Amino acid sequence: TKKHGGSAGHDNASTGFAMLCYFGWGARHTEKGPYQVPMAKAVKWLSSRVGEDGDSTAGDGQGMYDQGIATMALAEAYGMTKDPAMLDPLRRAVGFIIRAQNKEGGWRYKYKSKDSDTSVVGWQVMALTSARMSGLRVPEEPFTKARKYLESVSSGTGGGRYSYQGRRNATVTMTAEAMFCQQIMGMRPSDPRMADSVS
Repeated sequence: TKKHGGSAGHDNASTGFAMLCYFGWGARHTEKGPYQVPMAKAVKWLSSRVGEDGDSTAGDGQGMYDQGIATMALAEAYGMTKDPAMLDPLRRAVGFIIRAQNKEGGWRYKYKSKDSDTSVVGWQVMALTSARMSGLRVPEEPFTKARKYLESVSSGTGGGRYSYQGRRNATVTMTAEAMFCQQIMGMRPSDPRMADSVS
């Protein structure tokens, strides 16, 4: 948040990040513990930030980052507790991500942007994967389209180097993110692209 040196308007993402840290520690909003009260507040607040159409961008110009991070946090909350109150906001948030995916298979800063970038794509893929792992039925189509997008930004001798946009100027950061996305979408470790990513 702006209070701590970041950009203003990203409270949804900041809250989502904090929730993920607490979940990683072992805290649950449904179980007694030293962090149950703040976790319950965070979960309730973030759930309330999901619009009827599933929008969690808060109208920010780079709001799809918030959408992916918030959705992932809601998915983890539901997956770890099976709290029925989480199911509807999670479904709506996931639906928004799926509808926001553009024709080339990616996502960018805003809903249904005409172009994409690998950075934003990574958060949506992670959110959809978390939702699927939580038990929510997520169709295969957005993953298929995301693979197509990652192919469009790949380069290298094995096709495992990835760029922010386009095939030129692959970076370590985008390669790491895309490699992780490929892994969670089922790419085998023996795939030549994996070897190229880590070389």
